[in-house]
Amino acid sequence: MMVPVAILAILATVGGFIQTTAIGIGPSTVTDFLASAVGSQRWEGGGAEIAVTFLTMILAAGLFVSALYSRPWSAYAPWAQRLLERKYYFDEIYDWAFVRPTDWVAGFALRDIERPVIDAAVVDTGLLARAGAGGLSLTQSGYFRNYVLVFVGGAVVAAVILIVRANS
Repeated sequence: MMVPVAILAILATVGGFIQTTAIGIGPSTVTDFLASAVGSQRWEGGGAEIAVTFLTMILAAGLFVSALYSRPWSAYAPWAQRLLERKYYFDEIYDWAFVRPTDWVAGFALRDIERPVIDAAVVDTGLLARAGAGGLSLTQSGYFRNYVLVFVGGAVVAAVILIVRANS
């Protein structure tokens, strides 16, 4: 991991020296290249900004050199390494707070609501329809004359009911 960081640090330093007109001296390669497209640009930074930039560079170099010769931070705080490896135990807390209660509710709903109420209603409706069809199949002979007889009989019963109601 140290090698890629070192390469990036070197490339950033070299890239910084391509355009150093902020301090009043040095090459202005980027500004010269972009001048034809965007016009001449004026540097708006002041002396305080330049001083803070150099101080940051010196501190970064010091931290880099000290990192080369020091032990890893996990040797000083192994608990912090475990905390970060377990992602602040966020997954465990989420599982405890949300996943387990949701799984319990889903199991309860499946066991005590879905199967005995909803599923049973559908299955019992099918069983009732099958039993009714089995009983009605005894009335089906396949002869048209029997069906006409039942129809005429029903019409006669309906007519009798209407006549009786009309006379009373």
